[in-house]
Amino acid sequence: MRNRSAWSRKHRIALDACIATVLLVAHLMSEAGMHGPFWPTAVFGGVLACGPVALRHRAPALASVTVVAGVVLTNLLLGSGPVFTPGQVAAFFVLHTLISTGHRRLAVALTAALNLIVLAGLLTVVPLPIAAPLTAASWSMLSYLLLTALIWAFGEFIAARRAHLREVEERLRRAEAERDRQARLAVAEERNRIARELHDVLAHSLSVMIAQADGASYALRTDPELAGRATRTVADTGRSALRELRGLLDVLHDPAEDGAWTPQPDAAALGELVERVRRPDLPIRFELTGNVEELPTGLGLAVYRIVQEALTNVLKHGGGAAEVRVDVGGGAVVLDVADGGAPGPRDLPSTGNGLGGMRERAVLYGGTLTAGARPGGGWRVRAELPVPSADQG
Repeated sequence: MRNRSAWSRKHRIALDACIATVLLVAHLMSEAGMHGPFWPTAVFGGVLACGPVALRHRAPALASVTVVAGVVLTNLLLGSGPVFTPGQVAAFFVLHTLISTGHRRLAVALTAALNLIVLAGLLTVVPLPIAAPLTAASWSMLSYLLLTALIWAFGEFIAARRAHLREVEERLRRAEAERDRQARLAVAEERNRIARELHDVLAHSLSVMIAQADGASYALRTDPELAGRATRTVADTGRSALRELRGLLDVLHDPAEDGAWTPQPDAAALGELVERVRRPDLPIRFELTGNVEELPTGLGLAVYRIVQEALTNVLKHGGGAAEVRVDVGGGAVVLDVADGGAPGPRDLPSTGNGLGGMRERAVLYGGTLTAGARPGGGWRVRAELPVPSADQG
């Protein structure tokens, strides 16, 4: 059905021209030899009546006026009869097109004009008053009215069907646009997530490695043992960063092509994280209350990344001693990372994305994060993330 409709729309002009030609030939054959010297007028009337079929879709108003003129000329002036001439059939085609395409005012005007023409033709055959029983011409008038009503009903059906199809197509278009929008949002969200993970992994690891390497260079002559520990920390941090980076990149690959991907760190690895950052000139006090191993995987990763970024900021801008407190209980996990401050910032580059990334992670899990200067000096980052209950998954 849809393929036929598409074909008819594509070849509409040619199809209308063929119908008009067939009706004109039928008109000429039916009128041949009937009008004598008025034969050219009959031909002209047939062109006026049948030709508008070829224009019914492109110029409905012009087609309506022209077909009425043609029917008047052929049915009344030439006396071709009141109903069911090829010109009348052409008028029915034009009327159907007007109704089905929503030109209802033109359709009503054309219907009224055709009824008046047929009634005038009937009166030329059956003068007033019409006597009973009804004549054949009267029955023709009634059948004409019935046919007109059927054309109206069929035209309204086609118009309603087209409106329904347009509505369905519009809904499909909107649904496809919404799918595209959701896909773009998902891609943007995944891109931001990957960028955030890369920032957390690389910024922290490189900051630790730079700080430890600087410490090792200072202690190389005075305390070789301390320098050795610092270089081992650099190596361990690099290996850890490489593992995390590989695990992150594995997410972008098809799991069927590669093996099991490297798991991301969680809150249970906070102790190792603190040990990597801790140095002689940066002692860190770490307090953990509650069982972080029971945290959901995503929440555990968020806790780890927030503490990691906070410690990275301590390395870049802090000094003296630092404190890391993690408290799990009461339906929430509370993080508190603070440092004592320093005379000036360390010579480490800053991406400017750390604080925003921490806030995004906190908001993602329905929590809050605040960061600012401490009253006694230094900087504090505090986050509170709700822990979902068992029935919430």
